[in-house]
Amino acid sequence: MTVVLVRLKLALLRGGLRQSAGRRTAYVVSLVVALLVAALQLLGLVLLRGSTHAPTVTVLLMTLLALGWAVLPLFFPSGDETLDPTRLVMLPLRPDPLVRALLVASLVGIGPLFTLCLAGGAGYAVAHGAAGAACTVVAVPLALLTCVALARAVAAANIRLLSSRRGRDLAVLSGLVIAVGAQLVNFGVRQLGSAGGLSALGPVTGVLRWVPPASAVAAVDAASTASYGTAAAQLLLCAAAQGALLTWWRRALTRLMTSPDGSTLQAA
Repeated sequence: MTVVLVRLKLALLRGGLRQSAGRRTAYVVSLVVALLVAALQLLGLVLLRGSTHAPTVTVLLMTLLALGWAVLPLFFPSGDETLDPTRLVMLPLRPDPLVRALLVASLVGIGPLFTLCLAGGAGYAVAHGAAGAACTVVAVPLALLTCVALARAVAAANIRLLSSRRGRDLAVLSGLVIAVGAQLVNFGVRQLGSAGGLSALGPVTGVLRWVPPASAVAAVDAASTASYGTAAAQLLLCAAAQGALLTWWRRALTRLMTSPDGSTLQAA
């Protein structure tokens, strides 16, 4: 099933790009912009290697990345329709194989590639020695899978609302939320500049180091400083979070594919 869904997503992407020149242009522009931003971020993380602020920056970066994966499905519900589970309702599919296949197929796209670049750069920035390098090999894929599972679980749990007219109205209002969030981020950056820079975020990053998927990158830093128990605990915490997200996703898919929606009940 995994191979079939990956091939299905690739076929749907190719078919969508063949529909119009405007869609192809938009996809190519999005890909180029994402790769350019990822390359700049990756270069910055590589240059950050060895800095005392590297653990703080990488933890904050992974936290913001996970937040983006969590909220984007709510603001842009039609961003990726190639793996819409409602289109698979009539097929005799079991929940567990379906979740595994959808998770692997979800790794195909611009977003996962962007996340992989940033997670890899974050791991490289804090990795030192053989232990740090070995932990990076585990932490980077784990952080990527956690972000993708988070986005899919949120989307599956809210797809009925997001596909309705009320959900589309809420998506229109998301622009206001994004604008307010941008102002809050700007205010926070100014406050950091007046409070002594990144050193003022020590207590915040101390907490975020234990919040998945940032805990996976923090585990690399802990392994690099020979804190092997802390590194193992942070990796296990991220793995447990991913397991919880997959369970939530499985339950949302089961409820979505076995219960009728409002339109069906009204028609009946």
